[in-house]
Amino acid sequence: MDYPPPPMRTTRGAERAPILVGRPLTVADLADVAREGRPVGLCEEARQKILASRAAIDAIVSAGDRGPPVYGVNTGFGALAETRIHETTSRPCSGTSSAATRAASAQIWDVRRSAR
Repeated sequence: MDYPPPPMRTTRGAERAPILVGRPLTVADLADVAREGRPVGLCEEARQKILASRAAIDAIVSAGDRGPPVYGVNTGFGALAETRIHETTSRPCSGTSSAATRAASAQIWDVRRSAR
């Protein structure tokens, strides 16, 4: 089945006020962003929620091994969700820690290798 090519994106919308994420969006808003290049920003309420979420993650990471296990923050992912990534392995500045991802990946590799 042949589909028409997508419309070319312009910069006409760049002069207009930004669409604020965190407030209700319409299909017309999304089309303005995609087709006309209208800028996008965060509303203040969304920005405050993001900052509060980051503070919560920082508190969990700062608690180290004394803190509760939180999926993907100080535990592995998927099958390793109950595998704790200890504070000596994780990096406090990373939120969803790439160290946790590496440690979980290494454990998955060990499980796969031992299954051969």
